[in-house]
Amino acid sequence: MALLDFNISDIGSLFTSAREAITGQRIVDPLEIAKIDLQLEQMQNALVNGQLEINKAEAQSPHWFVASWRPAVGWVGALSLALMFIPKALVLTGAWVYSVYITYHPVYIEGVLQVLPMLPQFPDLGVGDVIALLGSMLGIGFMRSYDKIKGVDTKRTSK
Repeated sequence: MALLDFNISDIGSLFTSAREAITGQRIVDPLEIAKIDLQLEQMQNALVNGQLEINKAEAQSPHWFVASWRPAVGWVGALSLALMFIPKALVLTGAWVYSVYITYHPVYIEGVLQVLPMLPQFPDLGVGDVIALLGSMLGIGFMRSYDKIKGVDTKRTSK
């Protein structure tokens, strides 16, 4: 049992000494680590606030090209959904239905009996792509709602 006679602090000290040997640096004080984490969090908050200010400035811009890129992205997303995903789903589902029909009702094509050995698996319709697209569009919709709640005048963008 001597091999199993250790505690967690032994493992921690092993990793600590290995880190010190590799990097040549001692582990800093936990209070110092907390200060660094706080500074990093403040820097991230500053970046987020800066992006919010940029978004406000874009939404208030009188220029159509600057203020209308978000609705344009929404329309492109909706058109791509309508023109790509819906026909793809219809065609793949139709092909699957035909495969199921052939499986249960064999047919002769040019004198050859067409039989599938087992029920075909339903095709992947790219649901992950649709979810990503709709999630992005909902995010853009949320930004627009946020602009309306904050009273950003977007009627000026039509000039």
